[in-house]
Amino acid sequence: MATSSTFICGVCDSQHITKDAQHWCPECEEGLCPSCLIFHNSSKLLRGHGIISIENYKELPQYIRSIRQHCPDHDRKYQHYCQAMNCKIRGVFSSLVKDGSLQQVTLNCSIDSNISGILSSMSSLCTISTETSKTNILLTNEKEKQAQIMTFPPRAQTSIYDIKVELVQTLTLPKGRNSTCITGCTINPSGKLIFADFTYNKRLVIMNADGTLDGELKLSAPFDVTSIDDRRVAVNQSKNIQIIDLVSKKGRKDTSCKK
Repeated sequence: MATSSTFICGVCDSQHITKDAQHWCPECEEGLCPSCLIFHNSSKLLRGHGIISIENYKELPQYIRSIRQHCPDHDRKYQHYCQAMNCKIRGVFSSLVKDGSLQQVTLNCSIDSNISGILSSMSSLCTISTETSKTNILLTNEKEKQAQIMTFPPRAQTSIYDIKVELVQTLTLPKGRNSTCITGCTINPSGKLIFADFTYNKRLVIMNADGTLDGELKLSAPFDVTSIDDRRVAVNQSKNIQIIDLVSKKGRKDTSCKK
């Protein structure tokens, strides 16, 4: 039993007790309070029913909520029809007759008599013409495309013996306290040249692209160096790799290197 805003627990109502329902069983077609929901879900015959909350039930369209699961005359659940012989399809689904779903609809067209005067002065209602324009779609024949590609001669492979070495620039590294021993070098995307002076001076030498000195950085054991980007290089120092910022001339972090 339900009003426009309140749903009553059907089980309690049958016992002349009034309690608000918080759940709805579509198959039982009645509301359930929290206490009756526990007994409902405990029953072997009823526990498979799909229980929904009253709030969700209120949000269903009216034509869904009006669907009934039981025959109103015999209070038995619909299958294909009520099992009583004198009530075949009366339930059917009779509800269709009452709500007008089976009524025939006929469309009638009545032409206004005043339109005849308008039509008498017109030779045609409209004029239909065709207009063509260039398409934006470009079709390419795959066979022709392959033939064009095949007309280009294959490029000859370059041998290492055909490579010619040419001296572009000579750089002079600044002297250190001891003899210079370069064990690694790299060029970053901006053109700076970075050298690892490992054995005696323990330093990183940074040169500009024009050969001028950009700066030096003392390190513990700079064995090799590689460029990361315009600003950073990675320096291999014995058992760790250190990231060096070429602008601030400071190390960022150390990463252990297992042998």
